[in-house]
Amino acid sequence: MTTRDDTMETIPEINQSIVPASLRNLNEEEVRMLQEAIQRLSERGEPINILVIGPTGVGKSTLINALLGDAVQEGQRATEGQGAAPVQSEVEVHTGKYEGIEIKVYDTTGFGDTRGKSDVSIIEEIAKDKKFDLVLICMRMDCRVNEGVKKMFSTLGDMMNKEMWDRSVVVLTFVNTFLQQKSIKKLPNQADLIKSEKEEFQKYVREFIKGKIKTDTIDEIPFCIAGDEDEKKL
Repeated sequence: MTTRDDTMETIPEINQSIVPASLRNLNEEEVRMLQEAIQRLSERGEPINILVIGPTGVGKSTLINALLGDAVQEGQRATEGQGAAPVQSEVEVHTGKYEGIEIKVYDTTGFGDTRGKSDVSIIEEIAKDKKFDLVLICMRMDCRVNEGVKKMFSTLGDMMNKEMWDRSVVVLTFVNTFLQQKSIKKLPNQADLIKSEKEEFQKYVREFIKGKIKTDTIDEIPFCIAGDEDEKKL
């Protein structure tokens, strides 16, 4: 048993054997905070709803599989361009459980696809019907920002309210592919290069949604990378 001081409640030691392997690099306080968060979510009695936005080919399915991992239900693993449980033609839902908490990941498969509903209609529908705990906006790090990406963020800036932006994270995918480019592969300071690239993408995104949402909200949007062996966790 451990105590923080003589006046505080005695706190039991955490049994590291029941902590998932992917989280065993966390310190005791971080594990405790995680367990408390899991308890709160369990008591809420509602699923965790995660929205993943991005055009086809940006790696949403790979990201969804990484998010759900062993929590994904049998037969529910996402494949690029093919969803597990269609909600409508432009949005698919993948489900799983973690520590008894249901997780639902919504994939906007039709976003940016001119053959289906408009991007505006897709965002209107999902924003109207669902309350999302987390919104992941995906774009490729190994490609230059194009008009499609600009249009995506412009549409999101028009359609998403402040609450949705406060729960949003921009995910830069295909980092491993970016690092394998000939001009980059042998550079010794790849970590600094990734940091610099993230800052460049942040500038682009700020420019795309400037004037649509408040500056302080824009500045608070986190950016993370996916696809690098050292950066699997969001």
